[in-house]
Amino acid sequence: LQSYLGRINYNYDHKYFLTGSLRSDGSSRLGVNNRWGLFPSGSIGWQVDKEAFLSEIAKNIKLSNAKLRLSYGRTGNSEINPYQSLELLSSSVYPNGSGSTYTGFSPFQLANPDLKWETTDQYDGGIDLGFFENRIKFTADLYIKRTRDLLISTYVPNTSGYLASLQNVGEVENKGFELGLNTENVKGKFSWTTNATYTVNRNKVVSLGDGVDQITIGGGTQSGSLIKVGQPLGTFYGLKTDGLYTKDNLPGDLSTTLLGTSTKVGDIKYVDLNGDGKITEAGDRTVIGSPQPKFIFGFTNNFSYANFDLSIFIQGSYGNQIYSYILRQLQTPNGSQNSIAGFSDHYTDANTSAQYQRPNVSINNSTNSDLYVYDGSYVRVKSITLGYSLPKVVLSKIKVNKIRLYVSGQNLYTFTKYPGFDPDVNSYSADASRQGIDLGAYPSAKSIIGGINITF
Repeated sequence: LQSYLGRINYNYDHKYFLTGSLRSDGSSRLGVNNRWGLFPSGSIGWQVDKEAFLSEIAKNIKLSNAKLRLSYGRTGNSEINPYQSLELLSSSVYPNGSGSTYTGFSPFQLANPDLKWETTDQYDGGIDLGFFENRIKFTADLYIKRTRDLLISTYVPNTSGYLASLQNVGEVENKGFELGLNTENVKGKFSWTTNATYTVNRNKVVSLGDGVDQITIGGGTQSGSLIKVGQPLGTFYGLKTDGLYTKDNLPGDLSTTLLGTSTKVGDIKYVDLNGDGKITEAGDRTVIGSPQPKFIFGFTNNFSYANFDLSIFIQGSYGNQIYSYILRQLQTPNGSQNSIAGFSDHYTDANTSAQYQRPNVSINNSTNSDLYVYDGSYVRVKSITLGYSLPKVVLSKIKVNKIRLYVSGQNLYTFTKYPGFDPDVNSYSADASRQGIDLGAYPSAKSIIGGINITF
């Protein structure tokens, strides 16, 4: 990565502010024809509380800060694995006809010399307010962000000899608002401050290129994620279910099949969305959930009294969903692997109101459906830290500026209905097209740490 950056700041009378910047970045991870990108940004600010016409009003309402802000910026993303734009070879073993094998090389990856920066343009309007000598500070931001030329692995015609190629495809929009509140509740020998944040973001796929309405992620009919115009990025994709088949609701035509298996009493009842009398993944899959939360929040309280200090941080998410592949595997009723304890409530002739399907040695539960989509909302006690600083009279005798003893707990408790290991899960890391998928990722560790800070 090679970058050049220029920036200018202008301040007039401590009331009017202007900032502009221009940067140029070149990345060797991109195609040889498009390695460089140009990214401008700018902002203006108005310190309204310093205006003479507002002085009397500010005094009456105890206003100590009022600033309006507008900004625009363009950023680029080239965070892909190296050599994605190049034609690559892959080794393979082949027989020579005499019982021996040799190692050879064959084309593995299609070159894309035009691969370029994924770019994001963001517009933001905000306000900062302070009251009672800034003991109460409030910040609000409205934003709209559009990302185009997404770096996505897309399928190419089989006649090319390849399955997929990394390309710049489509456009995604994010818009929402962020609120922040900082308060100094108590000031003195005992002090108490609070910091709260609340964020709402709405994500939508705007375009996927000419004539393309959706792209399945992962390949084939078993793909569990979908990029679809008009839907949030990484939408879950699969069959809808409607309980289990019983003797009372089993269709008269037993030719209704799923992946070639005849439907029987105690099987999962999938919804025939296209009305053709059969359950097929090609014809009946639809949107079954979204990993995008309705809002996220954080809440921090800091207390101090004499030489003691206490910090409590709580954060959470509401409205997002999780697709759990690990729980799908643990609900496979073929008797060949471990299962969740709740599967004891499976369908039998004596238990027709069961939660889970009948045991069946021929079922592998490889079908994506809303049975494995769970509410991912949670509230987590993220951290609690208690500290004690030795008195100055003690420190003066040992010629040390500060000694602080502390104990801190991380991820102490999580309130959630998600039955998996951790609701704050993303098995595909930074891949925005496959968020909220749980492949049995290692959960956030609970830890208790004690320590000492010494300042000389």
